Amino acid sequence: MKAIFRKIAEISKKAASACKKAAVKCVTLLKTLDTKSKIAISLMLVISVSTTAFSATLAKYSKTNDSDIAVSPKSFYFESNLLKTTPPETYHVYSDTIKFDLMNYPDNERTSEVDITYTVTITSPDGGSLGTGTNTSGTLYCKVNDSDEVYTPAKATVTYSGLTQGKNYVVTATATAPYTKTISASFYMEPGDYSLVSSVENKIDYVLLTFSTLDYMGSVTITWQEGYVPDNSEPIMANAEGSPHVTTVSSNTTYTIKFYKTASADFNQSAFTVEAN
Repeated sequence: MKAIFRKIAEISKKAASACKKAAVKCVTLLKTLDTKSKIAISLMLVISVSTTAFSATLAKYSKTNDSDIAVSPKSFYFESNLLKTTPPETYHVYSDTIKFDLMNYPDNERTSEVDITYTVTITSPDGGSLGTGTNTSGTLYCKVNDSDEVYTPAKATVTYSGLTQGKNYVVTATATAPYTKTISASFYMEPGDYSLVSSVENKIDYVLLTFSTLDYMGSVTITWQEGYVPDNSEPIMANAEGSPHVTTVSSNTTYTIKFYKTASADFNQSAFTVEAN
């Protein structure tokens, strides 16, 4: 379509130039003609001027259209489930780990059309240990491969573990290319014992996993051996579809989960675990 407009504009420009030269000759000729002939020639000049104006407008539209297409920006989204452009109120964390996601999409309808390079930093204004970070830099790719015509959602999970209880932290994520954007959030690590105490017992008809949360509250991952199925009557296992299962637990609570054997297999105690996320 752009090529067609350019071709029309070129033809129109040539026609306009020719019309201008013809108009000069017509003015000279008018001086030698009678009144009736002058009127006829004047009408022809009006048509010529109108054609010239149309040609100039068309040429301008074609140039503007090309320019608009050339500078049209691609979609860019750098988002997080916890970090924001305007930092929210301080998050209170009941463990020694900060965990959040970075995404290249704000919702299910929109996705970035560019690869996004990012970095993440952590600071503690009151001198807490900065712990160990994972996925603190990288790229959110907008396509599975270069030939793919579909833009795909991408997510990176960032964690900082081994942080100091009773200390404040500020986490900042920055998109560095192809555009820049900064998002951040503040966290306070609540003091307490966040270890999970667990035990596994092999009964006659089932395996019993028992664990206590002490001061920990939040997300945990429960895993079990293949050939066993959990008792879904336990609320935290109500939606479990397979191992591993992620669920939320409360602090200072003891949970007991039964796993029934459905296939012939040698009991493996180490396969039954519960870990804080």
